[in-house]
Amino acid sequence: MPESAPCDRVTQTQRSAPSRHAQSTATNKAAKKRNISTTAVAPTCATTTAQGYMNSISTSKARKSSVARYQRTWYRDSACCSGAHPDSNGSTISESGATAVSLCSAYSPSTSTPTALAFDRQGSATPLTLGTDIYVSSQQDKDVAAIADAPMVFVGYGVHAPERGWDDFKGVDLKGKVAVFLVNDPDFVATKGEDSFGKFGGRTMTYYGRWTYKFEEAARRGAIAALIVHDTDGAGYGWNVVKSPGGENYSLVVPPEKATSLALQGWISGEASTRLFASAGQDLAKLRIAARRKDFRPVDLGTGFRASIPVTHEV
Repeated sequence: MPESAPCDRVTQTQRSAPSRHAQSTATNKAAKKRNISTTAVAPTCATTTAQGYMNSISTSKARKSSVARYQRTWYRDSACCSGAHPDSNGSTISESGATAVSLCSAYSPSTSTPTALAFDRQGSATPLTLGTDIYVSSQQDKDVAAIADAPMVFVGYGVHAPERGWDDFKGVDLKGKVAVFLVNDPDFVATKGEDSFGKFGGRTMTYYGRWTYKFEEAARRGAIAALIVHDTDGAGYGWNVVKSPGGENYSLVVPPEKATSLALQGWISGEASTRLFASAGQDLAKLRIAARRKDFRPVDLGTGFRASIPVTHEV
């Protein structure tokens, strides 16, 4: 599998952090150059996720090109919260003046046609249509996001919360596998008497229920991909919102040893999910109920996930 050259990273040596005035001026100049409004909703150090910032602007800005530009702004501002300062080129300089980072975006299905995308069970492949059956993106710095029939494992809600007495993984090894999650928390639709009832936020989603947590947890466990079963009620939005970014994804440039293990991350449509579980001899509706119990254990779906999708990078 060919690899692209690493996304460019700007390095500054023994450079002092700019003053707040210089920082603000540089940021405004960079924003004007990129056609970013500097009067839009500004994130603060209380902002915890890029998605939260995206939500704050999505009601007044177009979701495609604008969201991409604002995502870059969020990363610059969030870096300031952690003690780094944006340079005039949009990179960030740490307080120590030792290093700086820039942004890497990856994969757009509008320009990338999969050469392989399917579920495979016992040699029988079920082709998938990108954007209809499945939506994926990548944060790996590679020319091709490739997965060769990796085993798919249903992990329920995929929550590891020892402080709440909850563990969906039960020690199951996910290295090199595809973790399949339910969206939201284990108690989202739980009723009184079920193990998960009142353990999390009920109808108010905790961080354990967010797609960001699911992907992070899968990566911590060495999974090669993470896919979330979409349902409008649990996600809070329809499939049209899931696929609206058009495959674009953004991340900070990191050293190779810190790169995510996930070649692909994304969602499976509700209809495609039902078919996937049925072909594996499983009833998704019953597994949803089982996933609300403390004794839930991951389920090997006996199905492989195959993908080969060209990736484009932009810094």
